[in-house]
Amino acid sequence: MPNRSIKKLNAFTVYALVACSLAVLTISACGSSTESSQPLVRAPLEKQPTEAVESPPFDRRRMLSVDSRFGDLIKTVNSLDRQDLHHSDQRCLLRHSAVTPGNWLLEADLAVAVRPLPEAPAELSRRLESVTGKIHLLTLWGRIGTEVGGIVLVAFTTTSPSSARLPAVALFLTERGVYLRHSDQDAEPTMQLLQLEDVGPSLAKIASQKAFTLYVTADAATPISALYDLLQRLPYPRHEVALAVALAAETRLPAPLAAETDSEVWCPDGLPLLLEDLPEGDMPRADIVAAIAAIRGKTQACVSSADASAAAGGRVVVAFRVGASGKVENRCLVEDDIKNLALAKCILSTLDELRLPPPNPTGPVDIHLPLRLSPEGISGQRPVCE
Repeated sequence: MPNRSIKKLNAFTVYALVACSLAVLTISACGSSTESSQPLVRAPLEKQPTEAVESPPFDRRRMLSVDSRFGDLIKTVNSLDRQDLHHSDQRCLLRHSAVTPGNWLLEADLAVAVRPLPEAPAELSRRLESVTGKIHLLTLWGRIGTEVGGIVLVAFTTTSPSSARLPAVALFLTERGVYLRHSDQDAEPTMQLLQLEDVGPSLAKIASQKAFTLYVTADAATPISALYDLLQRLPYPRHEVALAVALAAETRLPAPLAAETDSEVWCPDGLPLLLEDLPEGDMPRADIVAAIAAIRGKTQACVSSADASAAAGGRVVVAFRVGASGKVENRCLVEDDIKNLALAKCILSTLDELRLPPPNPTGPVDIHLPLRLSPEGISGQRPVCE
């Protein structure tokens, strides 16, 4: 059988035309708030004119009283979720400000993974002392961790979709101190219980070994003031930070679903072999790139209609064969980090609309097209508002 060449498009060339068009998932356009300025200093014996200072805007529905607890915060999140009030312009999780009547404001963009959120548990430290295995996270972008019998957390503030591809590290704030747990390893006996001043060094030690997304939770009676104090100490932006709540101890999750397979969609061994005596065609790279650019709108629709498990993005490599007439005859994914059947089928269907000039010389042309699906406009939020 002749040694057929495969046109492999450079990922950088294709990225400029295709990957950006696939990055269409957007939530929470972020801005910044304006804190009130310091009081004017008056010179002795001379009265200075005063200026009106505008207070930062705030939504009373996001307000928490000065003595609120973590359990009250969860009730506020459920109320906002029922009213579809998920969006915030502040790009941070929690604000403490003397200009608001309640002193505490939940400024976070919300991304509730389970509706309604369960009530915050009481005496969380007792569970943490008896259960030392891996944790499991439910997020809007998918599940993190494979152990379903340990402590399960439900994230309810926004993270970037790519955060679901990293292991999770969780901080449990209790009346005894801070417990630290992982989604990919059992708890270390020497790190069972941390004081606030130990949190930063402990996270730095973990960061030297792996990248992770950080989740913070607490038991129902934890004061918001204590939560704020912990959030202030976290190493953002080195790690994305989100808030979460623990499910009840008796909650049991089903095992994660196995990845779907379809031989017509995925072809890790490449396209079907051709007959030995079939001549090989050729076409200019510029014609291929121009044709791909023409279907950008279709690929956008694929990503925007995909379910949450595909929103984290990733890299795929599409293989397709162009026949003598310029039409696509075969197509499949030879590489796929996402493993989402609906998204894969949709992307492949867009190739059916490619219109390429007939190969010259006449004959089939095999092409490998790398795509990097990277959602834009979604980023982490600062732990506390400045």
